[in-house]
This record gives sequence, C-alpha cells and structure tokens, in this order.
Amino acid sequence: MRNPLDALQRRVLGVLIEKAKTTPAGAMGDLRARAARMEPIADLAELKPVVEGLIERGLIIELTPSGRGQIVSHNLYLPPELADLRSEVARLRDAVRELAKC
Repeated sequence: MRNPLDALQRRVLGVLIEKAKTTPAGAMGDLRARAARMEPIADLAELKPVVEGLIERGLIIELTPSGRGQIVSHNLYLPPELADLRSEVARLRDAVRELAKC
C-alpha cells in the first residue's frame, strides 16, 4: 500500500481539482501561489518535488515539458476531457510561439 499524501501534496492536488472548471491547467508559479495560501511553499524549488511525487503516483500530469512555465493538471479527467485539455494547451502554446515571432 502506498503512503498517504502529506498535507502539502493534498493541497497542491486540491488546488488543481478545485480550479479545474475555471483554470483546467496551471503554470507552476500560479500553482505555488494558490497552494501557498493554505500550506506554506517558499518557492518553486520547494514545490517541484511535491509535483514530481504526484506525477509519479499518476495524480498529476505534465501538459508541457518541465522547466520555466511548465503547465500541469490533475489526472482525474475522463479521456475525452483530457484530450480536449491537451488540444487547448497545444493551441495556446502555438499561439504564444506565433506572437513571439512578431
């Protein structure tokens, strides 16, 4: 049996689930700010191992590669919802690339 989630892991996952309807995916900086309201998170370096642990458990998914601006979401979507979310993230990423060319 796996170890239960600690308070910080529960808070991070809870933020992603709670905000899923209005913000289905979030950048790490935004996630840290939201989760830190309930459980102190000093910086992104402290958040990273929490997120990595939740990814290893299959509770969070990476929608963009790790690094600056990484976007993650909870992994409790139905398959069609997850496909829509991945498409939307790809569309937004492409739009940002196009704007950067201007």
